[in-house]
Formats: sequence, C-alpha cells, structure tokens
Amino acid sequence: MSFKDPYDSNEYNLARSHRAWHGRTTLSRQGIISIGRMLILRPTLRSFRRLIRRLQFKPQNLKSQNMKRSLAAILLISWQSLTLAGALEAEWRISKHGESGAAPCFNLPNWVLHVAQSAKFPAEYDPSHHLNPYFQSGDFDADGKLDAAVLVRQKSTGRSGIAIFLYGKTKPVVLGAGRSFGNGGTDFSWMDNWSVYPKTEVRKSPWEDKPPAPKGDALWVAKSESASAFIFWDGRKYVWYQQSD
Repeated sequence: MSFKDPYDSNEYNLARSHRAWHGRTTLSRQGIISIGRMLILRPTLRSFRRLIRRLQFKPQNLKSQNMKRSLAAILLISWQSLTLAGALEAEWRISKHGESGAAPCFNLPNWVLHVAQSAKFPAEYDPSHHLNPYFQSGDFDADGKLDAAVLVRQKSTGRSGIAIFLYGKTKPVVLGAGRSFGNGGTDFSWMDNWSVYPKTEVRKSPWEDKPPAPKGDALWVAKSESASAFIFWDGRKYVWYQQSD
C-alpha cells in the first residue's frame, strides 16, 4: 500500500494553522466531569443518605405512593452516580464504530486503543484533555506509517506528559508524566500549545550546538510567550531540541 505524504496538501496546512491558533488551554472533558460531580453527584449523594435515614423499609410501607416515589428517586440517584463515576474509566475503551468512532475514545485510532489495552496502559495513565487537540498524528519514526502522540496524565502523581504510539509497535513511549525528559522535566503541565512539523521544517536553533537530525516528523511543544522545543526521533532515541527560551 502506497503512503501519501500527509503534509503535501492544503488540508494539512489549514489543519496545522487551525491547531496552532486554537491549541490553547480549553475547558477539558475532565474539567466538565469534575464540575458535574460537584454540582450533581455530591448533592444527590447527600440527598440519598438523608432519604435512606428517613425511610423505613417495612412491608406495609412498600405499597404507599411516597415509598414508590422514594424508591424511584433512589434508582435515579444511583444511575447518576454510576454514570459520572464511570465516565473517565471509559477513556481507553475501544470504539465499536471503527476508526472514526465517537466518544468516549474521542476519535483516537482503534489501533492506539488496542496497544494501550495490551500494554496495560490504562492502569497507570489517563488521557489528558487540558489541550485541544489532545492527540497529534505524524510519521515520527519515518517508516511510512502514521503514528500518534497522546497527552496523558500519570494517575499516581497527576503529572502530565506525552505518550508516543508507533504504528506496529506493542508499547508506547512516555515522555514526562513522571519520567524526566529534556528541559520539559517530569511534568508537561506547563505546555499550552503543540503541533506537528515535518522534518524539513525543523531548523537549527541558536540554543543548541548541533543542527537537528530528526528521522521523521517532529513534535513542537511550547509555553506561550516563553519557551518552545522540538521533540523527535533521531534513529536511536527521542531528543529534546530547545528552540527558544
């Protein structure tokens, strides 16, 4: 199967411009869920506990209209609690609708979800939605196949980073998210913009002694009005290449 260069198109340039413009911090899905828990789940649980204390589950009471309404309210509260509590757990589930499946996988390619499940990735990391888009596609190892870079959060520490999924490989590589990488450190939560650059656009930086030598596409990560860097595969390892400071 022939590989079409994804950068040789007006659509790519438009999409990259869109990502560069809109790649700011937005209200994430995790934030929406947290607000939902605060506004709905906690008050309903308090009401649930008060209702249980007030109810007397006696056989003669089960026929009353008030008891029936109370039982219906309990079922509704339980359903809301289970829905909100299970929302984040669904992040890494494989879509039943193919590669273009909708939420909860938010259009992550199914092969990425398969690799994540096989590597037991969800046990340690959650997808992080603090940036839009929260994943990027590019040929990072120059094998002619599109790979994926996904923003993730380490569950045990809450630290953010990037997980790189190479097509055909069985284990993702995590940069940050509890693992120190370059000047990015162990937590990439400082990052508020990112994009993908073809290797031909990765230029020599005044902050580095050597010119960059990416094998494939590079990730550009940045803190607005502060610092930026390229992350790329040099054939042996992933490299942090400082671009500005």
